[in-house]
Amino acid sequence: GNRRRRQIARMMVALEVCLLVALTLAGTWFLATSVDPRNDVYAFLAFPFTWTQTLVAGYYNFSLSVGLFLIILGVWWRRRERPTIGSIALLAALLVLCNFTHPMAAGLACGSIVLLSLLTRRFGHLVALLPVIPLLAIFGSTTASNTGAPPQLHISWDAARILARVETLYSFDDRHRTIAIALAIAYAALIVYTLLRERRREADALAVLALALIAMMFWIPAAQGTRELFTGRMQPFVFLILPAWFTPRLAG
Repeated sequence: GNRRRRQIARMMVALEVCLLVALTLAGTWFLATSVDPRNDVYAFLAFPFTWTQTLVAGYYNFSLSVGLFLIILGVWWRRRERPTIGSIALLAALLVLCNFTHPMAAGLACGSIVLLSLLTRRFGHLVALLPVIPLLAIFGSTTASNTGAPPQLHISWDAARILARVETLYSFDDRHRTIAIALAIAYAALIVYTLLRERRREADALAVLALALIAMMFWIPAAQGTRELFTGRMQPFVFLILPAWFTPRLAG
């Protein structure tokens, strides 16, 4: 009866939440260890980002796309020097799958691969973007036609507050602010430590990517409501990319 259907629905939601939490953790670990196996020490930084505003609000598809985004970057990084038909097909399939979870993450993944390819001069996997580009184009044209508000081209300084306070971690409880502040301090310390310990290396391309995503948070030609939504959703991508860039020397 109705009670049994409600129980099944709750079970399905619980399984989906478990899947996206596992995917976020696995994606962060996979990308970090793709750059250096010693970076597994930073995988724990993903735990706070398994329970974000978007997840609490019920945007399970977007939360799922964050983990897929990280896995896509990890696959590209591991295979960047030796592109094969298999690795290109795998990337193409993951990008299409990511698009069906959330087009924003798929678009960011495509842009990230392009930027990383330019910075590292590894262009062999760019052909993997071709299958998903028409899907993104269709989504973009549909979204533009359905959004009546004109885009705003000025810089949104609210992004600085959102970043510094890690506001994506705030859900229904102000006690999360303490966790967010502690996490922001930990990231700031790791950024400074990495800058002091490391010299020029290929992994710096990921720091450039994180800076590019931050810049997009400050300036994006979009309507006010869309801009605020985009800025908030960008934050997990920035914070979950950085563990792959942090110095592996912390692990010894």
